[in-house]
This record gives sequence, C-alpha cells and structure tokens, in this order.
Amino acid sequence: MTWQSWALDASERAIKTVAQVLVALWATSATLGDVNWSQTLGTAGLAGLISLATSLASAPIGDKGSASVVASYGKHSAQ
Repeated sequence: MTWQSWALDASERAIKTVAQVLVALWATSATLGDVNWSQTLGTAGLAGLISLATSLASAPIGDKGSASVVASYGKHSAQ
C-alpha cells in the first residue's frame, strides 16, 4: 500500500468519525434549532483530528501502508 492509499484510508476513517459524532450530537437535541452549531462542529472536527492521529500512530503496527492496527484478514489464520 502506498502513502496515497494510506492517506485515503485514514481520510475515509476520519470523515466517518466526523459524521458519526455529528449524528450523535444532533440526536441529543430536541430539534435542529436547538443544536449549538459551533460546539457541535468543533467537537466533530476534534474527533476527526483524533482519528487521523490514531491512524498515523497505527501506521507502523498494522499492514504496511494501512491506517489500521489490525493485520489483513486471513494473514495470521491457523489452518
């Protein structure tokens, strides 16, 4: 996996994390009018940055070039 593949993988994970946090924070508001947008977007953005940092820290642990700590499926399976 190349640096570009790793970056796409890590970006995808971060975008999913941001979306999940946004949905969770919106769900805790009675209506969309009750959402504190600056706090919600700030929290979601921070979660995305933490996701990228986690992927960066995981790079030397999992499969080479992967943003995951877990090795590829079947690589270490006992047969």
